[in-house]
Amino acid sequence: EYTEHVMHKAVRKEESNANPPILNVCRVHDKLLVIDYYSQRKMACLAVGIIKGIAAYYQESDQLKIICNTDPTDERVQIRLEFE
Repeated sequence: EYTEHVMHKAVRKEESNANPPILNVCRVHDKLLVIDYYSQRKMACLAVGIIKGIAAYYQESDQLKIICNTDPTDERVQIRLEFE
């Protein structure tokens, strides 16, 4: 939820030519996050993989449903995370 405002901001500050994806996260309610991903590199599938890896690490894979509302190979992708 804080990746864009904390981590990516720090990356851009440290390395001025760095261009991490833009992530706008909206917590709709306790069990729903919507992530708007934007990158010209079109690597939203990597973002989904990172989300899956974090869920697996915390043993929450079975409690999380990940839905790409748009084509995951586009520059702009909306990723919906539903928690059970």
